[in-house]
Amino acid sequence: MSLALPPDQVQAYLALSERLIDVANEDELRAICQDELRTFLPHHALICGFGHINPHTVSGFRILSVDFPIDYLEAIKQDDGSLFSPLMERWIGSDAPVLFDPECASDVPNDWLAMVREHDLGNIVAHGVRDLESNASSYFNFCGVPGPLTPQHAQRIKLVTPHLHTALARVLARKEKAGSNLAFTPREKDILSWLYLSKTNWEIGQILGISEKTVKNNLYAIYQKINVANRTQAL
Repeated sequence: MSLALPPDQVQAYLALSERLIDVANEDELRAICQDELRTFLPHHALICGFGHINPHTVSGFRILSVDFPIDYLEAIKQDDGSLFSPLMERWIGSDAPVLFDPECASDVPNDWLAMVREHDLGNIVAHGVRDLESNASSYFNFCGVPGPLTPQHAQRIKLVTPHLHTALARVLARKEKAGSNLAFTPREKDILSWLYLSKTNWEIGQILGISEKTVKNNLYAIYQKINVANRTQAL
């Protein structure tokens, strides 16, 4: 089968695929994303993960990011905790790669476009792999892709997403298995439950009858146990 790629890109694709076959943990996957993946599909930042597909949003998203502004996720989070962006909605409706240039955008909400520019996301190429039986999906969002965007970008993301999907599933499954052995206190479990429901620290304190400072201290302990830096990554 011809990949219809220049010879140097064929080699880059094969090298990337071979590395992804054997990836064992999150650190290895991040290293591949910063090296071989950027060689094959140049970009500045990547956000990807698994979630449940709704008609317009993704919920229960388990995330891996590389050089991505996590604050952007807080900005697109809905009241029910799901994530929404026009590009995600476009992909859900088409199951096809999405190419987006913010300087040529005329069919997206102005408030969302302002967030894209505020976080300096640049050109975006997005695609995913959907499991039709469970309506679950992986979703990959490459940001800061050098332009102009062309059909070749769509081809490359279509080639690489199945390999990334498999590697990401393996990494997240192992991470969750390791996380299931963590010893959370009953209070930490309560706080995590309310955190998942998008409650603020103040709201969690009111619900549990503890101070906001106590909530923050428990969150810090949780972050240390699961090796994350903030509430979005903890979710």
